[in-house]
Amino acid sequence: MKWFTSLTGDEIPAVRKLVAEIFPDEFFTPGAYQRCRQEGCRRVQRKDRWARGGTLPEPEGK
Repeated sequence: MKWFTSLTGDEIPAVRKLVAEIFPDEFFTPGAYQRCRQEGCRRVQRKDRWARGGTLPEPEGK
């Protein structure tokens, strides 16, 4: 858990889209999700249920 922190404002739209695609029944609340900050990691997950998450796509241009 030491690598995970709350989402930044810039990350919210991408995470909202990811959550809607993977969990259409989920009401997205930005404060409920966190993002891995380890270099190269794109994992996002709920703070209360780590299995409820996914991987953000590669940034464009990579």
